[in-house]
Amino acid sequence: MEIKRDKYLQELINRMHNHVIKDVTGVRRSEKSYLTRLFEETYLKDIIEGHHIEKTQELEELVNILASAIGSLTNVPKIESTFKSVLHSKISGNTIRQYIECLEEAFIPASNEPSGHARMAI
Repeated sequence: MEIKRDKYLQELINRMHNHVIKDVTGVRRSEKSYLTRLFEETYLKDIIEGHHIEKTQELEELVNILASAIGSLTNVPKIESTFKSVLHSKISGNTIRQYIECLEEAFIPASNEPSGHARMAI
């Protein structure tokens, strides 16, 4: 069964500059703020406190870098290079690896791997 959305899409296009339609993804800005706050106040806070992380800004930037790299291959040297060139940070590759391990430990993966562990290529 094919659902024709041409008329609906054209209506969105016609109204896109009237400042009424904010988002067509289904997540409103207030919900995004809530989810972001929830993520920062629970997930990141637990990692920072549990692992005594001092470079909290770098951890948050690492999460952003990893999230923006979803669907593409990346590695620690590439991430370290991004920190140096874009963020002007001198965080080491070893620290990045440690932070990634902290993120992996805190994540509860849903995996179809026989071992029950999700795989992450870094």
